[in-house]
Amino acid sequence: MKIKTKLILLVSFLVLSLFITGFLAVFQSAQTDKIYRDIENQQSLQLTLKSIQYRFTGISNDERGYLLTGDKKFLSGIDSKIKDIEHYFSEANNLQLNPSDKKVLENINNSLQTYFEKNKQMADAYQDGDVSKAQEIHMLEQRDLRKGLVDPSVENVIDQVTKTIDEDTNLLEKTQQISSAILYLTIALSVIGGMIVSSLIIRSINKPIKKMNVRLKEIAEGEGDLTQGIFIKTRDELGEMASSFNLMVGKLRELIKSVASSAGQVAAASEQLSASAEETTKS
Repeated sequence: MKIKTKLILLVSFLVLSLFITGFLAVFQSAQTDKIYRDIENQQSLQLTLKSIQYRFTGISNDERGYLLTGDKKFLSGIDSKIKDIEHYFSEANNLQLNPSDKKVLENINNSLQTYFEKNKQMADAYQDGDVSKAQEIHMLEQRDLRKGLVDPSVENVIDQVTKTIDEDTNLLEKTQQISSAILYLTIALSVIGGMIVSSLIIRSINKPIKKMNVRLKEIAEGEGDLTQGIFIKTRDELGEMASSFNLMVGKLRELIKSVASSAGQVAAASEQLSASAEETTKS
């Protein structure tokens, strides 16, 4: 594997690790954000229902006050509270609720509208002077609607919403804990994996270079054994360099042998010349 390929592999591993870490962070953030939105919707619904419950209790109190005193300011108070309730229902319909919650709200609203119609009948009967009929509507028909339908429905929904908020809050805490653990584990594995891959790649580059450096120093200092080569099994640039080095050492070894042989021949010829010179001198 070429050195360039090794470096590309290392960079690719690091980029992949960053991508996985980023993807997990975005995914976990989206999950957390979704649960947050669900909790906010449920809390808004809970507040709306409690406000409706409070206004509805106020309407009942105003009705009793009107029947006892005949003061029309109680009717104005009832009209104001009915408008508030209608506004609360309008706000609730703008929330992102599941179909079952919307259906429950619709049923409660229908029951309240029936109650408001009975309220109008009660007020009309009282204004017409039929106080007993007005009291009968309030004490019987409206009481049955209030105690048997509206109040239990609102209380039941508030309890369900509160339970859902608690469950979502617990789920959010668990999700955050699990997400944090997964994210930290991914980061740790990426760092460890990156260190291992980097170490292997650096070692595969550094070890052959050290071998060649030692051999070159031995040759430069005159202590090198020219019969020994460098054996590197890698197929990268360092392997090619080792092969070229071994070829150079082989050429150098042959050159030294050739020089040594020529030196021997020169020495032999010199001895012959010396012997011939001595003989000539004697004669």
